[in-house]
Amino acid sequence: MTALLLSISFFTLVYGFVHQNRIAFGLRFDGRPITGLTQQEAMQLFEAKAQALIPEPAIILNDGDKSYPIPAASIGLKADTEKALKEAYGAGRTGNNLQCLFDALDCALLGRTIELTGTWDEDQLDAELKKTAADTDRPHVEGPLWIP
Repeated sequence: MTALLLSISFFTLVYGFVHQNRIAFGLRFDGRPITGLTQQEAMQLFEAKAQALIPEPAIILNDGDKSYPIPAASIGLKADTEKALKEAYGAGRTGNNLQCLFDALDCALLGRTIELTGTWDEDQLDAELKKTAADTDRPHVEGPLWIP
């Protein structure tokens, strides 16, 4: 009887989080639980972490004693916080009712970690690298060859 009551309480808890516009039970981000957060609260958490993760400048190329910094904004480097939010908020909400239930239970029982991924604009990166290559391009010098 106790097991039945605990099971019903557990299912009610899992169902409650999913259907009260809160992040499902069992989700973690950056080593801490994010269960029960609203979308807005989760997005604030993701954006704060993204600010801390992206270095400025994003890339530093060195040529001898000269450095060529490439700012994150110039290559469109950013953390995909929207993807993280979609993954976090979508847990237990994607698919038909049975799929939603199994996904919510999977999160609750096994846990799930939400990760931030980075994105950048390949064309912008290529343009910045070409600019740096043009600055570092020097004509070759023929070296002498001595054969004793």
